[in-house]
Amino acid sequence: MAAYGTLSEADLENQLLKVLKEEAEACASLLSWAQEAQRALLAMDPERVAEASRQQLKTLSSFHRAELARRAILMAWADRHKMAFPTVTVTDVASRVEPSTADQLLRLVQAVVGQLMELSLVNQCNKALVSAELELRRAIWQRVTRDEMRGTVYGPAAQRNRDPGSGRLVERQA
Repeated sequence: MAAYGTLSEADLENQLLKVLKEEAEACASLLSWAQEAQRALLAMDPERVAEASRQQLKTLSSFHRAELARRAILMAWADRHKMAFPTVTVTDVASRVEPSTADQLLRLVQAVVGQLMELSLVNQCNKALVSAELELRRAIWQRVTRDEMRGTVYGPAAQRNRDPGSGRLVERQA
Protein backbone atom coordinates (compact mmCIF):
# COMPACT_ATOMS: atom_id res chain seq x y z
CA MET A 1 0.00 0.00 0.00
CA ALA A 2 2.88 2.35 0.73
CA ALA A 3 3.86 2.48 -2.94
CA TYR A 4 0.34 3.44 -3.99
CA GLY A 5 -0.25 5.79 -1.05
CA THR A 6 2.33 8.25 -2.37
CA LEU A 7 0.76 8.54 -5.83
CA SER A 8 -1.29 11.52 -6.94
CA GLU A 9 -5.03 11.04 -7.39
CA ALA A 10 -4.67 10.89 -11.19
CA ASP A 11 -1.79 8.39 -10.97
CA LEU A 12 -3.81 6.24 -8.59
CA GLU A 13 -6.71 6.22 -11.05
CA ASN A 14 -4.35 5.35 -13.91
CA GLN A 15 -2.85 2.51 -11.89
CA LEU A 16 -6.34 1.20 -11.14
CA LEU A 17 -7.17 1.27 -14.86
CA LYS A 18 -3.92 -0.55 -15.66
CA VAL A 19 -4.55 -3.24 -13.05
CA LEU A 20 -8.15 -3.75 -14.16
CA LYS A 21 -6.92 -4.19 -17.75
CA GLU A 22 -4.47 -6.82 -16.50
CA GLU A 23 -7.29 -8.56 -14.65
CA ALA A 24 -9.51 -8.48 -17.74
CA GLU A 25 -6.69 -9.92 -19.88
CA ALA A 26 -6.02 -12.64 -17.30
CA CYS A 27 -9.74 -13.49 -17.16
CA ALA A 28 -9.90 -13.72 -20.95
CA SER A 29 -6.88 -16.02 -20.92
CA LEU A 30 -8.34 -18.18 -18.12
CA LEU A 31 -11.56 -18.50 -20.08
CA SER A 32 -9.70 -19.40 -23.26
CA TRP A 33 -7.66 -22.10 -21.50
CA ALA A 34 -10.78 -23.48 -19.77
CA GLN A 35 -12.45 -23.75 -23.17
CA GLU A 36 -9.34 -25.48 -24.54
CA ALA A 37 -9.47 -27.91 -21.61
CA GLN A 38 -13.11 -28.60 -22.45
CA ARG A 39 -12.26 -29.35 -26.09
CA ALA A 40 -9.44 -31.62 -24.91
CA LEU A 41 -11.75 -33.41 -22.48
CA LEU A 42 -14.28 -34.02 -25.23
CA ALA A 43 -11.50 -35.27 -27.53
CA MET A 44 -10.22 -37.47 -24.67
CA ASP A 45 -6.75 -36.00 -25.10
CA PRO A 46 -5.02 -36.09 -21.69
CA GLU A 47 -1.90 -34.27 -22.91
CA ARG A 48 -3.95 -31.30 -24.09
CA VAL A 49 -5.93 -31.34 -20.83
CA ALA A 50 -2.69 -31.28 -18.85
CA GLU A 51 -1.26 -28.43 -20.95
CA ALA A 52 -4.45 -26.37 -20.64
CA SER A 53 -4.41 -26.96 -16.88
CA ARG A 54 -0.77 -25.85 -16.61
CA GLN A 55 -1.54 -22.70 -18.59
CA GLN A 56 -4.56 -21.99 -16.39
CA LEU A 57 -2.38 -22.22 -13.28
CA LYS A 58 0.17 -19.79 -14.76
CA THR A 59 -2.59 -17.38 -15.74
CA LEU A 60 -4.22 -17.73 -12.34
CA SER A 61 -0.97 -16.52 -10.77
CA SER A 62 -1.07 -13.42 -12.99
CA PHE A 63 -4.71 -12.84 -12.09
CA HIS A 64 -3.90 -13.17 -8.39
CA ARG A 65 -1.06 -10.62 -8.64
CA ALA A 66 -3.38 -8.17 -10.41
CA GLU A 67 -6.07 -8.80 -7.80
CA LEU A 68 -3.61 -8.04 -4.98
CA ALA A 69 -2.52 -4.84 -6.74
CA ARG A 70 -6.17 -3.80 -7.22
CA ARG A 71 -6.84 -4.36 -3.52
CA ALA A 72 -3.75 -2.30 -2.58
CA ILE A 73 -4.87 0.54 -4.85
CA LEU A 74 -8.38 0.48 -3.37
CA MET A 75 -6.87 0.43 0.11
CA ALA A 76 -4.77 3.51 -0.69
CA TRP A 77 -7.79 5.20 -2.27
CA ALA A 78 -9.96 4.39 0.78
CA ASP A 79 -7.30 5.72 3.13
CA ARG A 80 -6.99 8.92 1.11
CA HIS A 81 -10.78 9.47 1.21
CA LYS A 82 -11.17 8.42 4.86
CA MET A 83 -13.31 5.40 3.99
CA ALA A 84 -13.27 1.87 5.38
CA PHE A 85 -11.26 -0.26 2.95
CA PRO A 86 -13.29 -3.48 2.97
CA THR A 87 -16.37 -1.60 1.77
CA VAL A 88 -14.68 0.34 -1.06
CA THR A 89 -15.26 -0.95 -4.59
CA VAL A 90 -14.23 0.15 -8.04
CA THR A 91 -17.78 1.49 -8.40
CA ASP A 92 -17.12 3.81 -5.44
CA VAL A 93 -14.00 5.10 -7.15
CA ALA A 94 -15.89 5.51 -10.44
CA SER A 95 -18.52 7.62 -8.70
CA ARG A 96 -15.84 10.14 -7.67
CA VAL A 97 -13.72 10.48 -10.81
CA GLU A 98 -14.08 12.16 -14.20
CA PRO A 99 -16.88 10.65 -16.32
CA SER A 100 -14.50 9.35 -19.00
CA THR A 101 -12.36 7.57 -16.40
CA ALA A 102 -15.49 6.29 -14.66
CA ASP A 103 -16.74 4.81 -17.95
CA GLN A 104 -13.44 3.02 -18.50
CA LEU A 105 -13.39 1.68 -14.95
CA LEU A 106 -16.97 0.42 -15.13
CA ARG A 107 -16.47 -1.17 -18.57
CA LEU A 108 -13.43 -3.04 -17.30
CA VAL A 109 -15.26 -4.21 -14.18
CA GLN A 110 -18.18 -5.41 -16.31
CA ALA A 111 -15.77 -7.24 -18.62
CA VAL A 112 -14.09 -8.98 -15.68
CA VAL A 113 -17.43 -9.92 -14.08
CA GLY A 114 -18.79 -11.23 -17.38
CA GLN A 115 -15.68 -13.29 -18.06
CA LEU A 116 -15.68 -14.70 -14.54
CA MET A 117 -19.32 -15.72 -14.89
CA GLU A 118 -18.61 -17.44 -18.21
CA LEU A 119 -15.49 -19.06 -16.74
CA SER A 120 -17.58 -20.42 -13.89
CA LEU A 121 -20.00 -22.01 -16.37
CA VAL A 122 -17.20 -23.55 -18.46
CA ASN A 123 -15.53 -24.89 -15.31
CA GLN A 124 -18.83 -26.40 -14.13
CA CYS A 125 -19.21 -28.12 -17.52
CA ASN A 126 -15.61 -29.36 -17.35
CA LYS A 127 -16.20 -30.71 -13.86
CA ALA A 128 -19.33 -32.52 -15.08
CA LEU A 129 -17.40 -34.02 -18.02
CA VAL A 130 -14.63 -35.29 -15.75
CA SER A 131 -17.14 -36.62 -13.20
CA ALA A 132 -19.12 -38.43 -15.91
CA GLU A 133 -15.95 -40.01 -17.33
CA LEU A 134 -14.79 -41.13 -13.89
CA GLU A 135 -18.23 -42.53 -13.07
CA LEU A 136 -18.29 -44.45 -16.37
CA ARG A 137 -14.86 -45.93 -15.70
CA ARG A 138 -15.86 -46.83 -12.14
CA ALA A 139 -19.00 -48.58 -13.41
CA ILE A 140 -17.05 -50.52 -16.03
CA TRP A 141 -14.46 -51.67 -13.50
CA GLN A 142 -17.15 -52.65 -11.01
CA ARG A 143 -18.85 -54.71 -13.68
CA VAL A 144 -15.64 -56.40 -14.76
CA THR A 145 -14.50 -57.17 -11.22
CA ARG A 146 -17.96 -58.40 -10.22
CA ASP A 147 -18.00 -60.74 -13.23
CA GLU A 148 -14.47 -61.89 -12.45
CA MET A 149 -15.43 -62.72 -8.86
CA ARG A 150 -18.29 -64.85 -10.17
CA GLY A 151 -15.95 -66.60 -12.58
CA THR A 152 -17.57 -65.01 -15.60
CA VAL A 153 -14.83 -63.10 -17.28
CA TYR A 154 -14.59 -62.38 -20.97
CA GLY A 155 -12.85 -64.71 -23.38
CA PRO A 156 -10.82 -63.95 -26.51
CA ALA A 157 -13.94 -63.38 -28.60
CA ALA A 158 -15.13 -60.71 -26.15
CA GLN A 159 -17.92 -63.09 -25.13
CA ARG A 160 -18.69 -64.04 -21.56
CA ASN A 161 -17.02 -67.32 -20.76
CA ARG A 162 -18.48 -69.27 -17.86
CA ASP A 163 -16.19 -72.31 -18.09
CA PRO A 164 -14.09 -72.48 -14.91
CA GLY A 165 -10.43 -71.78 -15.52
CA SER A 166 -10.82 -70.87 -19.18
CA GLY A 167 -11.72 -67.21 -18.89
CA ARG A 168 -9.32 -64.35 -19.47
CA LEU A 169 -9.75 -60.62 -19.20
CA VAL A 170 -9.21 -59.23 -22.69
CA GLU A 171 -8.92 -55.59 -23.62
CA ARG A 172 -11.17 -54.59 -26.49
CA GLN A 173 -11.37 -51.17 -28.01
CA ALA A 174 -14.85 -49.97 -28.88
